[in-house]
Amino acid sequence: MGAQSRLLPYHIPMRFFFAAALFQVLAWALLAAASGEATSFIGGSGLPLAALHAMTLGVLAMTVIGASLQLLSVATGVALDSLFPCRLASWLFIPGTAILVAGMAAGDHLGMALGGLLAIAGLAAWSIVLIEILRRAPGLRVTVRHCWWALAALALLAAIGAVLIIDLEHGVLGGELPGHGQLAALHAILGGFGFIGLLAMGFSYILVPMFALSTAPDEKAANTALGLVLGAIALGIAGALTDQSGSTATLLAAAAALLGLIGAALYIRLMLGALRSGMKKRLGLSFVLVRAAWALLPLAVLLGGLAGAGIDGWNMPTLFGFVLIFGWLLTFVGGILQRVLPFLTSMHAHNLGQRPPRLSEMGRQKITLPLHAACHASGLVLVAAGIAFDQSALVSAGGAVGTIGALSFLWFAVEIVRLNRRTHADAQINDAN
Repeated sequence: MGAQSRLLPYHIPMRFFFAAALFQVLAWALLAAASGEATSFIGGSGLPLAALHAMTLGVLAMTVIGASLQLLSVATGVALDSLFPCRLASWLFIPGTAILVAGMAAGDHLGMALGGLLAIAGLAAWSIVLIEILRRAPGLRVTVRHCWWALAALALLAAIGAVLIIDLEHGVLGGELPGHGQLAALHAILGGFGFIGLLAMGFSYILVPMFALSTAPDEKAANTALGLVLGAIALGIAGALTDQSGSTATLLAAAAALLGLIGAALYIRLMLGALRSGMKKRLGLSFVLVRAAWALLPLAVLLGGLAGAGIDGWNMPTLFGFVLIFGWLLTFVGGILQRVLPFLTSMHAHNLGQRPPRLSEMGRQKITLPLHAACHASGLVLVAAGIAFDQSALVSAGGAVGTIGALSFLWFAVEIVRLNRRTHADAQINDAN
């Protein structure tokens, strides 16, 4: 249906994907270096905060920006009028995230403020593009609804993030305003379950049926899952802003967890149904990671409910944040990127009149991806155990193993970039001849 004509130049989404691969290495390495502080981290500047934002902004947000620019344009049939906002988003967001992470690691307020300002400006440029696509999209109503709500969460998320950076230096929160810890919890809910979480769910309704060659999941059920998740987010926000010493916060956290678990279960059922009904059954290692991510999603919701209810054992707030970000979201993004990068490379090769290698032969997948998956899983287990049992040595070991896995994924991404460059070079030679 003309999808080839709506492909962006490969370097636009690829710059976001490659940056995500680089930041994944940085995030795991910072986590390993911060092992002494990471086991019970709940706020404040330093290496744990830098590791967290290298992952949330540098990997997760970077990936959804690159994926949305290409995926939604192709899937909705809406061609972009100008590529300048896409380029502008990369010029602002990628260096802004790097500066922000460096400022957090060094405890440099000026660096955090400058990096945060650039990152927010980059997200704003991307949001303009996304809003234009969503406004003109004739179909894909379930995914479009998820995207609208994700953008609403992003607006609140960015504003709260800016206030938190200001408070670290000037202490403006407190008194009649919510405290720093309350806003930090709100920031986590809006980021993990709101912005990135809703986009991950929304894009699933396109990507999973596409890769499995199945029909789209039932729209009514998908909307019900969305409604349940939004209700859970709203209750979680209310709980975060409630006095944690009272019973109301516990009740709100329990209600949020219950709604979230039901919504997550319905979403996962729809995804598994799409896989069962699909014509393509062998989806490889990438969907082993995706399935593992789906298993980690309800665990993250449950841990969030326990943390919101004030359970102090096992460093619950820190464990919740790790399982949410490094567990459910990173595992899902890693699995999807393993499919997206070769798929885009193949589409660009066909668009240029070139014959690409088989998808399974791109990126030295027989070495890079099994190593990444094994190290990622081991890193998750070790760090989670280190947080739960307050053992910094386990966190350090898990961070080191995770770094090896991230380096392997970076190798995969480098090979994909090299293949794209060779394909475009060959096409130019053929055109010249």
